[in-house]
Amino acid sequence: MPLHGGEDEEAFDSDKDKRFILFCGTTAMEARPMVRGEKVHAIVLRTGFTTAKGRLVRSILFPKPTTFKFNTDSFKFVAVMAAMAVAGFVWSIKSFVDYKVKLREIILNACDIVTIAVPPALPAAMTIGTEFAIERLKRARIFCISPWRVNLAGRLDTICFDKTGARAAPARAPVCGTRGCLLPACA
Repeated sequence: MPLHGGEDEEAFDSDKDKRFILFCGTTAMEARPMVRGEKVHAIVLRTGFTTAKGRLVRSILFPKPTTFKFNTDSFKFVAVMAAMAVAGFVWSIKSFVDYKVKLREIILNACDIVTIAVPPALPAAMTIGTEFAIERLKRARIFCISPWRVNLAGRLDTICFDKTGARAAPARAPVCGTRGCLLPACA
């Protein structure tokens, strides 16, 4: 960008002065000053995570926390089952005391109701199912950096990949999408 040093000097505008900006990976072959004998000056606009590539790396390393309806619904389900287990626990203790059952039998039967109502292996089963899904995706050369999103991905029917950012530019034709599956299991 030319630097004049005069009073009519305008502020830098990244849209207007695009031809004076070097982006990541650009090699400057020649730099000519506006006035002979002067040095060529450059200003660093962005470094590290503030560049486009840096924002991409940051989004991969530190994804935004998301809560999926599936996860919240599963916690609600466990909470309802726990409430039913507590009610059953209290009712069974009262019934067993009324029938004068031994204390050891009361404790075993009351705890048995809690174990039946709230399956202790439910979180483990959900995690194992997600891990199996991730392994199947890896065999198809699809890599997932966020295991919680695997459950959501099962509901998708159209995916649009945008590597260049050209689809996000204004005045472009809309993407209608395609249907199909590249996985061997879908063929």
